[in-house]
Amino acid sequence: MPHHHHVMTAVSGSWWSGPYDHRGIAVADSRDGSPNGFHVLSVDGQNYSTRFQPANEPNLRQMRIVLDSEFHRDRKELYAEFRMGQLLGSPIPQETAFATSLIVNFFDGGPRTSVEYRIGRRAPVKMQRVVRPDPFVEEVFARNEATKKPWVKAEPSSHIWTARLPGNLEAGTHCIAVRVVDEYGRENREHLVVELTAGAGTAKAGPG
Repeated sequence: MPHHHHVMTAVSGSWWSGPYDHRGIAVADSRDGSPNGFHVLSVDGQNYSTRFQPANEPNLRQMRIVLDSEFHRDRKELYAEFRMGQLLGSPIPQETAFATSLIVNFFDGGPRTSVEYRIGRRAPVKMQRVVRPDPFVEEVFARNEATKKPWVKAEPSSHIWTARLPGNLEAGTHCIAVRVVDEYGRENREHLVVELTAGAGTAKAGPG
């Protein structure tokens, strides 16, 4: 039987470091973008499976979907003007769609995990597994320098999948549906709603 080496996240996230939660405890996501949590190993004779149990993700969410756009990358000074995560979502200008990547961090993914996305009735697009930092956790750490440990930084993650958005998406609102099949054949689905604006620039953050 081939060796299965499983790298797990920690209950402490980034060593109890990062933004404070509602209890006043500093718990940021791990450096590879995984939420803090734990794993469950199930053994049945010679068969086994693993399951990731996030501590605080809504509905035990198993993935995070964000956008990584050249438009966003060029304007990190906007952090102070936007809510957390807004620069990794929408709206984005229609003309920058071709330079925007869909990033999926499937927290317990591995070499045999398959990921694809679909927009409306378009054909599914297979996403590629890459080793890179999670842009969401990069933003978390950049916004919370004062409460994170100085040696904590976003590290290349082995469970990131990416694909470019189509360059011919029309202006308007689109639902990006992501389908993941993990190494045990279990299916996970999530979606991201994105707005493409017809003009250059992006909207100011709203209240809340």
